Amino acid sequence: MSFKTPIYVALIILVLLGAGAFRFARLDLRPMHGDEANQAVKAGRLLDQGEYAYDPVEHHGPTLYYAALPVFRFFGAKRFVDTTEVMYRVVPACFGMGLILLLLLLRGGLGPWTVFWAMTITALSNPMVYYSRYFIQETLLVFFALGIIVFGWWYGRTRRFSFALLTGICLGLTQATKETCIVIFAAMAGSLILTSRWGKWRDGTKENAETPWNKGYLVAGIAAALAVSVVLYSSLFTHWRGVVDSLSAYTAYFGRAQGAGGAAIHDKPWYYYLALLAYSHREAGPRWTEAVPMLLGIAGMTAALRRRKDDGGREGHAGLLRFLTFYTVLTTVFYALIPYKTPWNLLVFWQPWLIMSGVGVMAVIRRMRWMPAKTWFVCFLVFFLWQLSDQTWRSNFRYPADVRNPYVYAHTTTAIRRLTGRLEDLAAVSPKGKALRVNIISPTADYWPLPWYLRSFTAVGYYNQVPESPDADVIIASPALKDALPKALKDDYFREFHALRPNALLHVYIRRELWDAFIDTRR
Repeated sequence: MSFKTPIYVALIILVLLGAGAFRFARLDLRPMHGDEANQAVKAGRLLDQGEYAYDPVEHHGPTLYYAALPVFRFFGAKRFVDTTEVMYRVVPACFGMGLILLLLLLRGGLGPWTVFWAMTITALSNPMVYYSRYFIQETLLVFFALGIIVFGWWYGRTRRFSFALLTGICLGLTQATKETCIVIFAAMAGSLILTSRWGKWRDGTKENAETPWNKGYLVAGIAAALAVSVVLYSSLFTHWRGVVDSLSAYTAYFGRAQGAGGAAIHDKPWYYYLALLAYSHREAGPRWTEAVPMLLGIAGMTAALRRRKDDGGREGHAGLLRFLTFYTVLTTVFYALIPYKTPWNLLVFWQPWLIMSGVGVMAVIRRMRWMPAKTWFVCFLVFFLWQLSDQTWRSNFRYPADVRNPYVYAHTTTAIRRLTGRLEDLAAVSPKGKALRVNIISPTADYWPLPWYLRSFTAVGYYNQVPESPDADVIIASPALKDALPKALKDDYFREFHALRPNALLHVYIRRELWDAFIDTRR
């Protein structure tokens, strides 16, 4: 069945509608994660001041921030204070949809039905949806990496200059997104080598004297990659230091990737990602699993490596299938070996794994000769898709910031809205309005996402120790200062407690006369 078949087109449209519903609906349901807020403040500074300076220590590449600008304009936000959660999260949601659409360009390499299943499983996979609703770099990183594969394969197939250029552009955008691109590039290089070696061993093929890489086109592709990287890291030619920092940053990130010997909260065992995907159950919450896509992916990789020749037909091109297999395995191994782990990092290897799960579906169907067995397998697939859909709905709309959701990681509690609502109420009764003085004091700077939530307040100060004169209309302090701070205060305060994250509290001191004025409005 070709792409021109009405039934196939209808199914693809249905998949895209479902993917869009999961990715775009109620994007403001979950409070901002600290990492999201950090990225949002950088994007807001770019919106307000037109300035961006790459930070090689604590932040990632510029693509996320520049990608947000057209979204801000679309929604009519002209200043940082005008932006909302939805505006930011639309950015990764669009790239999450782009990941699915890019797969359509691999119909000729994988086969139309393999692509359909890969699109469907990607559209419904819980981590792919959950982190497509996160204003962080991962979804963009995976999208650009897939673009390298898609356009690189098209160039190898057609030898057209346009595809060489598109491959180079995606290469540059990947490098300009996040420093972990080095892992992706290493996996791609290793996969190319292993694909060549495997073809020689499995098929008995010899080295082709005619390389598909035209030298001029190769130079143009590399030049495009460098140009994209330089333009973005130099902040459109206004901050040349960023280009140098984009290279020196790898030293810091190599050190971070080595972990802290189990002392750091982000250090995890090698099997962390696989265990998270295979099965998770926390406290009294629901059970979560991506085990079926894992098993189907293994089936797909096995089928790809067992093929002896490229028939160019419905089973897809052996070279592309083998490359994707090795790329999936290598990225999985590399990320398993890196001690520093956060759950969104798994998208890099999980996305190609889902492609191979589509390969696995068709491999199983083709090996089944008995029609009743095929019927039962199709019924199983229908149940599996329902399970994925139900799980993804629960994750994103019922437990979006709940610790019982395995993809919720150091997330801000919904109680943060109680604190921000309190500050809004205090500003409403204060003669200073949004200019009331707010001091935030934390020795470890553990106050995110407050800088984003307080973006409309104009007199906010941040301190890593108790200042000489800490008094303010409102003081938000770390519990570690519960003894030292009161001794330094001269004014009288009402104190209350607010949750930042599970097991992370904030002590909030409200000047007594301001508190009394607020209470008077509640009588």
